[in-house]
Amino acid sequence: MLANIDVAMVAMHGKRAVNIGIDMGSGLWVATAVEYDTGKKRCHRFTGEGYDQDCYRMVGEYTQRGYDVHVLYEAGRNGFTPARTLSCDCGAEVTVVPVNKLELVTCGKRVKTDRIDSQLLASLDPRCMKVPRVWVPSVEEECRRCALREKKRIERDIARCNNRILSILERWPGRKGRVHLPAATWTERIGELRATGLVPKLELLRIEAMVREEATLEANLGEWNGQLVRLEEKEREEAHAEGAQSTVDVLRQYRGVGDEIARAIAWYIGDLHRFPNGRKFASYLGLTPTPFSSSSKTREQGISKQGNPELRRLAIQLAWLWRQWQPGSALARKWEPRLKPGRRKGERTRSRKTAVVALARQLMVSLWRLAARGEPIEGAVVNCPLPALP
Repeated sequence: MLANIDVAMVAMHGKRAVNIGIDMGSGLWVATAVEYDTGKKRCHRFTGEGYDQDCYRMVGEYTQRGYDVHVLYEAGRNGFTPARTLSCDCGAEVTVVPVNKLELVTCGKRVKTDRIDSQLLASLDPRCMKVPRVWVPSVEEECRRCALREKKRIERDIARCNNRILSILERWPGRKGRVHLPAATWTERIGELRATGLVPKLELLRIEAMVREEATLEANLGEWNGQLVRLEEKEREEAHAEGAQSTVDVLRQYRGVGDEIARAIAWYIGDLHRFPNGRKFASYLGLTPTPFSSSSKTREQGISKQGNPELRRLAIQLAWLWRQWQPGSALARKWEPRLKPGRRKGERTRSRKTAVVALARQLMVSLWRLAARGEPIEGAVVNCPLPALP
């Protein structure tokens, strides 16, 4: 197990303490309560209607009896609502653990049950720095994250409709390349195909149904883009009321940092001030190296790749954009010799990939210093000045 409860911690608390590990499933929560002073374990199963409220009530009973309660559960389909409820309504300290990030020492086949999972969570010491944890956002911050994910979902569905249309046209003559088109253009193409008679009528009916679906998705995407603009404006007003600039505006002021990247960094991460330094911020994105050293053997395993993969993808995408739009900046000039393509196709590909990841890591550190400390990026061109404070 990752970390066991230390009974000596009871003296430091000055009162009784209990760890409660909750395995949250669909319609079934299994909670194991382990007391620090006695080591007693109690397993509770909550099912049926109102199973979550029953679990909250059980945790609240411990706090009412004078226990110092620590609750641990894995992030999953329930999101962060249980964490906020257990913390605000039940008075417990909550640690949300990333899914499948606990180290297990097993021999042979692994036995897995809801009871064992809840016991494992209850056996962890939440004060141990080795215990992985997920930052719990506020309701507004979680909704902003979901807004970005919804936009990506609609864009993927639009691409899916285009791919299906193109796959149908591949089987018949008269196709004109594999290019994604808006619904209005596809409607015109259908008229042309119907006039030529190269595509059967039944296949055209299938394509028309997909075009109607794409048109609906495009309308939803337009409405959702307007919703993102309204969320951004609301965040700007809240920041101006406190005499500060919104994080999205601060990040977007430099050329090469667009709306998508600025919103993702600001809204997926939330409060950038919770990181003590830029190195911790880059580590949160999974861009830091992971050396392996044992005795006289030392090797590099690449970047850690922990954290949000979407943010890491955007960070590397921003590194390429930064090289293109900010060639005079100190970071771009530093890595330009290693980012130049080779004379032959494929030459120096590995070296370029390593260099762009390093550029992305240092760029994320610079953006953190910009947003958290107000330090400008050396040599970078400001494209969108910050709005004036009221």
